[in-house]
Amino acid sequence: MATATVTGASGHPSRSTQRTARSEVMPAPVAASTAPLAAAAVAQAAPSTAAGSTASADASVGSPGRDSSDCSPTREVAVRVLHMRSQPLGVASRSLAQGLDGARRLDALEWLVQAFDALSLPDTQLFAAFGLLDRFAAASPAPISAGPGAFALVLAAMLVALKATGTQRELERAKRLVAEVSGTSRPWAAVRKAELCILRRLGFRACAPTARDLLDRLLSEASSAAVRLPQDVSAWDADSRNRCNELARFLLELGLVHEPETLYGPGHPPLAAALAALLLALVALGAPRQCAEALREPARLLDGGLAVAELAEAMRQRWQTEERRTAGGGGGSAVLEKWLRRLGSFGASPPATGELRYLMT
Repeated sequence: MATATVTGASGHPSRSTQRTARSEVMPAPVAASTAPLAAAAVAQAAPSTAAGSTASADASVGSPGRDSSDCSPTREVAVRVLHMRSQPLGVASRSLAQGLDGARRLDALEWLVQAFDALSLPDTQLFAAFGLLDRFAAASPAPISAGPGAFALVLAAMLVALKATGTQRELERAKRLVAEVSGTSRPWAAVRKAELCILRRLGFRACAPTARDLLDRLLSEASSAAVRLPQDVSAWDADSRNRCNELARFLLELGLVHEPETLYGPGHPPLAAALAALLLALVALGAPRQCAEALREPARLLDGGLAVAELAEAMRQRWQTEERRTAGGGGGSAVLEKWLRRLGSFGASPPATGELRYLMT
């Protein structure tokens, strides 16, 4: 079965796909780059959905980086409720590593980042796919073996996430991509078997609020606090808040993909990572302290601020590492590449370690 380099929407290979062990840890049975294939899948899906579909037209087809947070059903749900419902995602990093080693997990998640980006699928659903794959791996009684079966699990996680929270049109676009990259004219037996395997191992509890869902809810809280700021700090305007929102989303994605040992730890709840990403973004952009103070109530839902500070530091270090690697001409993270294509610039640099001291104080 042939393998090839998996690329992002820009056509450039991600750092992980350049590793010499690429074919051993995460086989990608494709005959060519997935970026053109994914683009073709989008083009094919844009005119109409599958025959008999009743889904309404998706006006965002083809628009890069679509974000569904503004219309998310979790937007009006209390943080406390989301936190309680997110418990299935509080997996232990040790269990995760025993089910799926770090190199293969990184390849799998970077492939998902590139696939969702190429198909303009929402980041909220990308996090749902991350969660399904990590929960499955953490619950596995034995390490997941490399090979076509492992790749089928990645494809299955994408499809289950879209079936649970996506539209019919989004699902059809993803199905076309599966057919393109599977390396066989009849991929569905293996993929459907993998879907059922995931669902059974998770007790058919496919839906749980992710760290991204919680972050979007926290962003709403912080935004509400920001509009109540006195005039002397009015420089923190709507544009500043939007930059903070996007930076926090990037940091959370970067941390979850690259730093699972720290972000999951002994079983940190998703709220801890969401808080860490937002607080780090606030520090990096020099936000008024009142914005961080608005997050004290959600922070009380956690056992303490030490874990949040630890997670924020891990995200800061990873951000710094990836930016230096990119500046040096080396291959960067697929996550960083995606967000730089999307935003052009973050408008901020990783803060010094000392600047994080006031987190949760």
